[in-house]
Amino acid sequence: MKAELVESLLCPRCYSQIELRIEEEKYGGVYRGEITCNECNNKYPIIEGVSLLSVIDRTWKPMLQEIVTRLDIHQKVVLDGGFEKDRAVADKKSRDETSQIMDKLFSDAVLNLEVDKETRVLDVGAGLCETSQYFADLGADVVAADTELSHLRTVDFGQANLRSSEFLEFDRTYGFESYTSIARRDIQHQYFSRVMADIRRLPFREGSFDITLCRSTMHHVNNMPKAIKEMARVTRAGGKILLISEPIRSVLDKETDYLGDCIDYQEGLNERTTPILHYTLPLKRHCDQLEIKYYRPGCWKRTQKLFDLMGVHREAHFFHCEKLDFWHSFKLLFAGASLNIMGTRSQKTARRPRPVDDKKVIANVRDLAVELDSLWEHKERVRSIYRSLLEPKTLPYSVDVYKADKQVLRKGWRVPQSNWDPKTRSHFTLRYTHKRAICYMRNKTSKKNIVIRIHGYPKDAGEATGTIFVNGREGCRYRLLKELQDLSFNKPVNHEKIIEIEICNDSTFVPDRVLGNGDTRELGVGVQKIWQE
Repeated sequence: MKAELVESLLCPRCYSQIELRIEEEKYGGVYRGEITCNECNNKYPIIEGVSLLSVIDRTWKPMLQEIVTRLDIHQKVVLDGGFEKDRAVADKKSRDETSQIMDKLFSDAVLNLEVDKETRVLDVGAGLCETSQYFADLGADVVAADTELSHLRTVDFGQANLRSSEFLEFDRTYGFESYTSIARRDIQHQYFSRVMADIRRLPFREGSFDITLCRSTMHHVNNMPKAIKEMARVTRAGGKILLISEPIRSVLDKETDYLGDCIDYQEGLNERTTPILHYTLPLKRHCDQLEIKYYRPGCWKRTQKLFDLMGVHREAHFFHCEKLDFWHSFKLLFAGASLNIMGTRSQKTARRPRPVDDKKVIANVRDLAVELDSLWEHKERVRSIYRSLLEPKTLPYSVDVYKADKQVLRKGWRVPQSNWDPKTRSHFTLRYTHKRAICYMRNKTSKKNIVIRIHGYPKDAGEATGTIFVNGREGCRYRLLKELQDLSFNKPVNHEKIIEIEICNDSTFVPDRVLGNGDTRELGVGVQKIWQE
């Protein structure tokens, strides 16, 4: 951490002055040691140059979900050979198109920014810190903030290589090869500070930064107004607040219209797309003026139907790369697009977040520190914390897989379908899984067994084999033929209120190769019902 940053730091729990205890000084002003609050005496460690200035309470539920999901994705890529081929092909095409527009959006957003060695920049939701590195190389004094320590630890300023070959392969597969390769080869990049911090509780004094930006991350945040208020609070009057490469949708369209085929959304990352007012209204409260620039305007059936009924030609009113002010941006309520928003910070003050009571803290921030040599143990530790935040009353004791929603069938499930059973001469309903599928239930402590009604592969595809895990522990192995079977096994001993069932298939099958029916999906087993007895 740079020495200049210490003066701007506040305790994320009580927002009092904090003190840095130095163990050693290396790499041109990079401090390592421990940060202690002078008021509440809470301590925050510094791990590999990253200051862990976070308070893990119930509001971290979406962030913990994302951390667990990224670990699941890493496991799929490294151990399972990647995603199912039918999904991977569609996702690669979408990701290639998205990366091009994201690069264009970023280039346009920073084109006219004046940055020099006196400029202080805060990059919130920094991810792998590519944006932070860009501004640091321009000479700015940069702070990268993110809730995932594993992201911030990928940066290498000429120190010992902290990355494993598995993580590098994950980055290549998941679209970060260009940046991570550069970071590993070129150690001449300028240093910048890194802080593990929540965008809704930024540990900085008011007006600490000239530019505060968030690139392709704000739509992941559950409470956007609170996050934007915090960005405004730490930005000086006259400074710039940038939301870069954010997706919006028409108020008439559904979120699934835009995200239904997105693997990140299917896998459980907090991908969202909202109407433009979710961005502009909170920003307008803290900015004198807004400038909006949008790209690739479009709409789905409901909005297009409205235009048709009104006799309006959409192309006459929406233009690629058009610039708008706050009032004229209201027309984007009826369009989907990607956009940049720049606000000029007003003189209006923004209040600090309220202190967090110790009783509301659910975990130590060190619990989120990933150790590469014990990745899977860490994954279960974070999953356990996440399960503790789920509300048992919202989950069922018994799951009808055909009817269950995404809150219960969290990820790894195909759309529900009805199949014909020649023995009973009737239809039965089920959902096929991906390679891995996760279901959440309420734990009924009076019941000792879990039963899963499950359907194997078609006979010509061979036996379906795999493992069922319950709260991270092996429940049973299975070997299945085509017919529906009831798998019954004892619950692992635990006292948690939530049961997390993970179905892991050793293999999958493509119906077209077996049945010649044109179905190119890569399927796991079919599941009809899960219950406790």
